[in-house]
Amino acid sequence: PYATLMAERVLGPLGMTRSTFRPTTALTYPLALDHRPDSTGAPRVVRPYPDDATTWASGSLFSSGDDLARMARALLGGGRLDGVAVLPADAVRRML
Repeated sequence: PYATLMAERVLGPLGMTRSTFRPTTALTYPLALDHRPDSTGAPRVVRPYPDDATTWASGSLFSSGDDLARMARALLGGGRLDGVAVLPADAVRRML
């Protein structure tokens, strides 16, 4: 599955321990939830939270600021993080 592949090949090697594509896992961490205005315009938490795997690859990564910073450092470092190659340099070039 996509979420497992990403955890094994990207998130894990980057040390992104609070990042997942699985909403039911993300909900076990401190989490900002999606809000939408109700009929009066007041913001309300979207319930139930949609668990739609078809959106995972297009941007449904749940992450922390620290984890996103690790990803940014690795991308800026050509795939290296803390002196270790964690992503293939060619993959980083193609992503950027």
